[in-house]
Amino acid sequence: MNLRALIYSNPLSVDKIGKSFQYWKDSGFIYTKHLVKNLPKGWRFYWCIPDKIKDVSWFTEANENVEIVPYPYSTSIHQNRYNFSVNTLSKYFSYGNDIDLIINNQPEVSANLRVWGYNQRRESPLIFSYYHWIDCEESQAFGADLSGYSTRQADGAKASDWLLFHNDYAYWMFMREANKVMSLDYTREFWDKYFSFTPPATVFDPLPFEGGYYDTKIILFNHRLNKTTNWKEVVKTLDEIYKDRQDFMLWVTDDGKMKEFEYLRERKYIKVQSLSDGEYGQILKQSHFSICNHEGYSTWNMAVIDSLINGCLALIPRREVYQTMFKEPIGKFGEEFTHSGDLKEQIIKLLDNTKEKNVELAKRVVDSCPWMSKFNDSNDLRIIAEGQVEYDAEKTPSKYEKVLEFIRERGSASKKEWANEFWSFHVNSNFPLIRKKLLMESDIVDDTSQSETVYKIR
Repeated sequence: MNLRALIYSNPLSVDKIGKSFQYWKDSGFIYTKHLVKNLPKGWRFYWCIPDKIKDVSWFTEANENVEIVPYPYSTSIHQNRYNFSVNTLSKYFSYGNDIDLIINNQPEVSANLRVWGYNQRRESPLIFSYYHWIDCEESQAFGADLSGYSTRQADGAKASDWLLFHNDYAYWMFMREANKVMSLDYTREFWDKYFSFTPPATVFDPLPFEGGYYDTKIILFNHRLNKTTNWKEVVKTLDEIYKDRQDFMLWVTDDGKMKEFEYLRERKYIKVQSLSDGEYGQILKQSHFSICNHEGYSTWNMAVIDSLINGCLALIPRREVYQTMFKEPIGKFGEEFTHSGDLKEQIIKLLDNTKEKNVELAKRVVDSCPWMSKFNDSNDLRIIAEGQVEYDAEKTPSKYEKVLEFIRERGSASKKEWANEFWSFHVNSNFPLIRKKLLMESDIVDDTSQSETVYKIR
């Protein structure tokens, strides 16, 4: 069944100096690209991306039916939790476009999307809201001055049809906060809307490049330089180790912050450089291991699973979120790749390991976690979306038979054509019901190669 999906993004990775979006290493965009690749190729995707991005080929290669919607996202992730440009969407989508579902990566604006769909278009597309970040006690500890939007997240849950979280641990943190700011009766329905959505890892094709430092043991730190990644403890620990041995270097991939860059540049064993996909694949291949030192708030970690799937062992903290993600391997051989108060000892142990042993450990972790290389959850989203179409199609809306005959007589007809033929106005609550009934007719399909909706006989 060919459906049309609007994707609302949440840009996260920004070059603070140049104020540009680093979409190719943005976990939100990477996840969405995985999702689009794994949803039916017959769907059409209207993908909202920052209007400052001019080369959109990275996005359109996910599916031949990806259509870019330039949207005025701010380079501030905090402003994007509040900003919503109804004019942008209203001007872009005419009454000739259909939207069956919205994949919303910014739950704080779910209610805005719901109101826009109904008031502007008399449509109620299914809204799947993905909670990548949760305003809760743990996250507030690292940015209390930027919290306070948990009521918007709860309102977003109310306005959404389905709530997507990385795992039960993330959902528990959300519900604990939601029940603080809203009544239990208000949030009780959220459980029926929830299902976990585990983003898969990305396999990168290695591309050798000049300056890869292949003649020493590379320790990779492929996380952002912020409070939650606790990167300074990693550097201080390696400072101590470097006094005794100089057989390693630290490669840091976040070079977007000048203050932190100056701090790191003082140490001759540290290289700070962001990488293209191919270069990143090469460093993952060359690295002796990578380090994760997250503390406090975290619900998932793409950098960790990307390391592992590409054969680079990740040294991770023994904390709740990782105990949830890596339950099986932590239970069996977790002492080999986790740390808890013994970061220095574990780093030394992995440095002393042969590269082959670390690669084998990474493989054991991956083999114990089949979710890491599969995107089975995309099938759940497809089943839910198509199931709702079938449910609504049981109703026979006004003038449906006339519209069906109109399309069959011509062999092909756009939504605009039949709307103008039978109605004197362009917005009607019957239109989405007619669409759902048409999609359930065996000989009528939506030609999703077209930007606006066009129906044709199969």
